[in-house]
Amino acid sequence: MCIRDRVSTQSTWGIILENNFGMESKNVFIFQCKCRAEIDTRDGYSLQSHIKKCPLYQESSRLMSVLNGGRLTEAEVRALKAEAIIFLDEVDSYLEVMRYMEPEQQAKPRTSEIVICSMCSRNLDPNLVDIVYLTECLHPYCKACLIPAMRNAIADQGSFKCSCSSEVSEHEAKGILGRDYDDAFKEYLRTRFNIVTCCQPNCGNQFEFQRGHDNDITKDLTGKALSIAHKKDYADHRIKCPSCGTEQCIGCGVNPYHLGYTCKEHKERSMAKRCRYCDEPVNAIYHVQTAFHDICNKPDCKERLKNACPTMLACGHPCSGFAGETSHLPCLHADCAERSKEYLSNQTGDDYCNICFTEGLIQAPDVRLKCGHIFHVHCLNKRIETRWHRPRITFNFCYCPLCKLWAEVPPEYPLAKVMAENKALYDDIRKKARERLRFEDMEKDPKIITPGSPWYNRPIDFALATFSYYLCFKCKKPYFGGKKNCELAMEEEKQGVEGFKAEELVCSNCCDVGVHVQNCQTHGKDYIEFKCRFCCSVATWFCWGTTHFCEPCHKRQCNGDHVSKYTKDKLPKCTSKEACPLKVAHPPNGEEFALGCGACRNIKENARDF
Repeated sequence: MCIRDRVSTQSTWGIILENNFGMESKNVFIFQCKCRAEIDTRDGYSLQSHIKKCPLYQESSRLMSVLNGGRLTEAEVRALKAEAIIFLDEVDSYLEVMRYMEPEQQAKPRTSEIVICSMCSRNLDPNLVDIVYLTECLHPYCKACLIPAMRNAIADQGSFKCSCSSEVSEHEAKGILGRDYDDAFKEYLRTRFNIVTCCQPNCGNQFEFQRGHDNDITKDLTGKALSIAHKKDYADHRIKCPSCGTEQCIGCGVNPYHLGYTCKEHKERSMAKRCRYCDEPVNAIYHVQTAFHDICNKPDCKERLKNACPTMLACGHPCSGFAGETSHLPCLHADCAERSKEYLSNQTGDDYCNICFTEGLIQAPDVRLKCGHIFHVHCLNKRIETRWHRPRITFNFCYCPLCKLWAEVPPEYPLAKVMAENKALYDDIRKKARERLRFEDMEKDPKIITPGSPWYNRPIDFALATFSYYLCFKCKKPYFGGKKNCELAMEEEKQGVEGFKAEELVCSNCCDVGVHVQNCQTHGKDYIEFKCRFCCSVATWFCWGTTHFCEPCHKRQCNGDHVSKYTKDKLPKCTSKEACPLKVAHPPNGEEFALGCGACRNIKENARDF
């Protein structure tokens, strides 16, 4: 029914329609005023501007005359306002219908005053019920009937047909259903042709879905066995887009797929209060402190709780710092961390810990280093306690994984004393490495004096990169163990063996190698020179903390000729002191032997003091 038929001509607005909208125009978007001016109604501002300025329109307008007359009571003004609201609602409804009409259909009047829904056959009041007129046949439907029927028809058949068998176009159906159209059509493709659509907005790839077998997967990500219902849900709903590789659920659209949960269980789980650490639902309050109310009662979470700060921050979120800290971390929750980005080095609770790379920072108590970077307390503790992984002392574990500065922890941190001991050990080895550089006469090494070299004017760093130091198992002091490139041979010796035996690393002051060494009263045993274990030459390499090599024997060892595996009868024989190149009496080759203090020899021969 035309809007002009639905508004009584006895009302103010009915009179307005009769007086001002009686002109006919060939173009349905062009309004022809009494003054013969034609205005494009799609530009609302132009139409309003013309009405305000046109005296002919205002003279012929009953509304303008009523408002300008000033002879209205308050009740009459309120009634006029009520009519205006009803009228505007009708206009909006009619314009919505006209969006899908061709121009000739828009101009065609509908004269029936009673609207009967083509689906439920009820008599409908157009002023109270939203009515949709189908474009092709102009049959009316109430939205309450049309929308669910159209959605179900598209999901089952791919399209909707009126009761008169005329088919609704895809464009019109999208205008009526909105986003529901895409969901319904995806369901149709899946059920009819097994065609599914990737849920990623920047992908949208469509491909055939092939149901898996119920036993394609038997365990969840934690290794827990899946139930029969969970295996079936995985086979029914889990897909992986061949275009973007995204794993997703076609049942509920979740990305990635909720392994170990059905769609219903995942929805309930996502709506429940979750544990800050393990992300599992928390169904009760297990801990007294308010800051710990969002932590469950699982053993792993309770263990992490021992290191957690019990403070509630001013923002209302629990502190993510460690127990006993004197200065609290700023809040790591995303909304609060956004305001403290600069102080937090652009880290939030959702960022991974850069030591474990498996959990967000908010999933465990954290510590902030002096450089500003934040890590899990238990991850940093394990890193510090593990120390170096090979026999040679290294200090990578003492540096921040992000900025490579020395990891300075707060003084109240539980392992602050251990880090202080590591710093003292580091300073001791730097001192020994500097002295060893002088002893080996390597202070003018080309790598130190050549511009552009990574070690240019950095002799101590070069010494640390060149010499290996080990920690004596007995006296717990560092000792020189050779140059680093002999570690290749050590790896060959220990290939297939995990770890190392710390008890085999003993310094010359504590081990049997120095049994026959007379202690130098000036330099101790730090500069004792040894004979090569495998020939009659002065050793220049001390490898693995146990074995001395000369340069030729060391090269043979590194090139695969493992002289360390030779028995004594296969090594060169030394017949006498006079025939020996060293001019000293020594045990048969194959045994360690000390030649004396090399530092004293340098003083004597070159007048160089150490």
